[in-house]
Amino acid sequence: MVKAVKSADSVDADVVAAEMRKAAVDYFGNAGSIRVDGRVLYPITLYQVKSRNESKGAWDYYKAVGNVEADRAFHPLNEGGCYLVK
Repeated sequence: MVKAVKSADSVDADVVAAEMRKAAVDYFGNAGSIRVDGRVLYPITLYQVKSRNESKGAWDYYKAVGNVEADRAFHPLNEGGCYLVK
């Protein structure tokens, strides 16, 4: 948010919010974006719990089995009912 205030050269909430939506988002190593309703969208990794035979040590509990793209991972914008969406 501080970067958006600096980039927008304003503290007006609407101007800063618009600037934030233009910025690239890094969500724990995943590229994301900010939707008009303020939700951060990013791809999600689907994990499965490993069997005892698959686990090789402490903290080795999960294996990645797929990905869900950002546009499918979150509630659709048109079904959210957010007043910011016009």
